[in-house]
Amino acid sequence: MWEKLSKQHAIANTPKIHQLKIDLTLCKQKGLEVIEFYNKQMGLWSELESYTRIPHCMCSKCDCKIRQKIMKMVDEVKTH
Repeated sequence: MWEKLSKQHAIANTPKIHQLKIDLTLCKQKGLEVIEFYNKQMGLWSELESYTRIPHCMCSKCDCKIRQKIMKMVDEVKTH
């Protein structure tokens, strides 16, 4: 059962990811209190991150430092 759920949720939802990126781009304060605006943005980021699949190191020693590279990539996307 867990394997089936894992496979089902591992499928990339490209349209949803694209929509979340658009929503983040268009996110404006528009009269919201600062905390409400912050929570709105963080909610969008959190949802986007839940759709982002981060590959795992397969070299067993983790000499490739893949995690650092991926986290840098995520930070660059956030900066954009």
